[in-house]
Formats: sequence, structure tokens, C-alpha cells
Amino acid sequence: RWSGSSGQTVFDLPDYAEMIETVAVGGLWLDPLSVALNDPGDSLTISPALAAAATVQANYVIRILA
Repeated sequence: RWSGSSGQTVFDLPDYAEMIETVAVGGLWLDPLSVALNDPGDSLTISPALAAAATVQANYVIRILA
């Protein structure tokens, strides 16, 4: 969960993610096609950028590192 600022697109994940399940901005779910997980899974990018400051929440599966 992040406090996003206007224009922000990238959010650092506290863990390494295998996949993103859902992302909500201000309580509204984003279209899954507007969210991208980087490789190695330590940040996600949303498109378009936030129009205003908002709370961003992501649910994701944590990657198991061997």
C-alpha cells in the first residue's frame, strides 16, 4: 500500500512478486492490462500516471527465491 502522488507511475514492492493479482487506486480496481510487473518483480508500473494524489494498493503473490 502506497500514498501515491500526482504523476507517479512506479511503485516499489516490499517483497519480490511472482505476479500481480489486483491493483486499486483510491479504492477503484485498475484494468489488469494497465499494470506491469518488472523483472525481477521488485516494482510495478501503472498506466496512465496518477491524475491526483491517491492511495494505491496491490495484491500479489510473493516469489519464492531458491
